[in-house]
Amino acid sequence: MSGTAGSQTIIARDGDRRREDYKSPAGEKISYLQLPEGTYVLLPAKKLYAELKPETSGSGDDRATSVPPDFSPDKLLNEMRPESRYEKLGAETVNGRAATKYRVTVRGKTGAAKEVTTESVVWVDDSLGMPIKTETTSTGRAGSWAMITMELRDIKETIDAGLFDLPSDYRKVEVKQLYDEANQGKSLRQ
Repeated sequence: MSGTAGSQTIIARDGDRRREDYKSPAGEKISYLQLPEGTYVLLPAKKLYAELKPETSGSGDDRATSVPPDFSPDKLLNEMRPESRYEKLGAETVNGRAATKYRVTVRGKTGAAKEVTTESVVWVDDSLGMPIKTETTSTGRAGSWAMITMELRDIKETIDAGLFDLPSDYRKVEVKQLYDEANQGKSLRQ
């Protein structure tokens, strides 16, 4: 089975304030605001928002029981390392921004000793010092493959401070109610 799926993510950051807007291929949108006073999830189609509160239940022992039984420091230190090769391919312009292009090739074995090769071509923005485009292709022994592309576009280094305000016309609800509202109607479309 093959297919292409795409989504759009918009990220804005100003100091310790961050906003992420996600839009699915079906056009559904959800936003997250991380502010000094808390973290919020927004559902623009319903004009609702909820505060995400850190979970206080559970103890450190609960985390230890979620670690897989084959996860050990000895295994990590002695497992076979994949073969990696890094190449600097030179300068290139991506969406009008100066970038340096690299290729990273990793060969190794995964579960059931399947031979896998992953090649990533990465463009690193020269002024931001971060990847602005990545194309990753993985191939397996039986001819299976997958390709993932990520690209940052419309990069702006100044933003509207209002992006980090909770909309005054949104209604605050509990997280469960927000997710129930977000999922309402999805079963009708499927």
